[in-house]
Amino acid sequence: ILCDYLSRHVRKLKLPSDGDYNLLSSSVTRGENFLEMSPSCKYLKVGVHISDTEIQSYLSMSDERDRFEFYFSLLERGYRYAAQSHDIPVDEFLKLHQQFRDGEYRNECLFKKKMIRDYGIKVLLEHVLTQYAYHLRLTVTDLKGNYINSGYIFTTYPSAVCYGYDVRHLIVMDKTLMITDFIDKPQFECQLSDLAAGIIRSVCLDENTRKYIPNDDNKEEFAKLRWD
Repeated sequence: ILCDYLSRHVRKLKLPSDGDYNLLSSSVTRGENFLEMSPSCKYLKVGVHISDTEIQSYLSMSDERDRFEFYFSLLERGYRYAAQSHDIPVDEFLKLHQQFRDGEYRNECLFKKKMIRDYGIKVLLEHVLTQYAYHLRLTVTDLKGNYINSGYIFTTYPSAVCYGYDVRHLIVMDKTLMITDFIDKPQFECQLSDLAAGIIRSVCLDENTRKYIPNDDNKEEFAKLRWD
């Protein structure tokens, strides 16, 4: 969730680099801090030392925001270590940290929006990514923007592998709203008459995609993602 958020927003800044790299990667290590360059892949990788005490403290955290702040602290250490030898825009990165805090630690962004005049509605589709799941949220309003209803029409694991290819296009047909994947294969379908009546529901049209939606076979895997 945090990696996705920072990666998406830092690209908008179009920050220059001082070398043959366009990506800064950060990871933790039990060894010493390190910095390495990969010119062929155009990335600068920084390793941040983490102690056993810090690991135990992290594992004892029960509040989600405390965990996010711990991630931020490690990232900041990585930025500052890399900045000792490279022109790293630390302040700009820290502004993105604060922006995430100001957004109440949520990672949400617009997918598509569409006005459907024949049914007197507008639909707004948004990506909602948490540490526990990815959701595709659909909100319906009337043509004047008055709220009708909102709900999730797709939920899966919080990994781009599970949703990045499946949620690419929005197609509105005579009676249905359809979500297709990167090759325009139908994935989800909603009846426009349902949406106009404020009923938010969808049918998954892809057999493989259905395997990664919460169900009796994978509920234990989804439960393991939670840290309650």
